[in-house]
Amino acid sequence: MKPASLFLASLLLGSLAIGCGKADANAAPAAAQSGQPSAPAETATGRVVEIKVTDKGFEPKTVEAKKGETISLKFIRSTKSDCLKAISIPSLKINRDLPMDTPVIVNVPAEKEGKIVFQCWMAMVMGEIDVKG
Repeated sequence: MKPASLFLASLLLGSLAIGCGKADANAAPAAAQSGQPSAPAETATGRVVEIKVTDKGFEPKTVEAKKGETISLKFIRSTKSDCLKAISIPSLKINRDLPMDTPVIVNVPAEKEGKIVFQCWMAMVMGEIDVKG
């Protein structure tokens, strides 16, 4: 690889890494970024699992579920990270803003075995629901 290409690649990767950790109070919410409105607040309809959203990411990163049950993920954000201001569950087309220190419930139907990925709106920080029969 040519030195100029290597430099540009390094610069791009560095910019992505910084963007995920940098707080930006003026940035548009995830719903605005995706073009989809953020859904109204939900009430838990299944087993509640609390997910702390911190500078370390999602804690816990993995949630176990039984096929057929509904998991009510209760996200509580305590980080100012721009990356973690909203979550997405791409396979279910779910997008939610995560206001600071405000519980946000997301009901996830575990209909089939496998993994259901939840992630920050930038798709850089991820967790998963591991559904078993």
